[in-house]
Amino acid sequence: MEPIFLSQFNSELDRHLVIEGDEFAVWAYILNSAEDNIEIDGFLCSRGLILDALKEVETYIEKGMAPPLSKEYANEFSIHAELETEDITVAWEADSVFILIKGEEYLELDLTEKKSYSKAIAMAGPYGEPYPVD
Repeated sequence: MEPIFLSQFNSELDRHLVIEGDEFAVWAYILNSAEDNIEIDGFLCSRGLILDALKEVETYIEKGMAPPLSKEYANEFSIHAELETEDITVAWEADSVFILIKGEEYLELDLTEKKSYSKAIAMAGPYGEPYPVD
């Protein structure tokens, strides 16, 4: 399984987007260029590993790794085991960044509210807010 990495800079918004994934999960980050910090992060999807308990997440965080998804937050859209960097596209708007997997919106990073909305999570919590599904 190849790592995921995508980076884009939007000069109009002075924001840098980084999407990175390992064998466990794919996360997106908005970096504020002026303040040189992570402004918003969001869970894009799992690449197969779902943790049995939320407390297991701490192990990954302590090692400096982005944590895999905990089972209690998983839903039918969570796992994309065969995801490639080329499957991911980005749409910038004035107040949000939308991240799509194979043309379908999966993550919104709201620049105004500083929140993330993910289609890959079942409920609000440490992974963000669930994406509104029609």
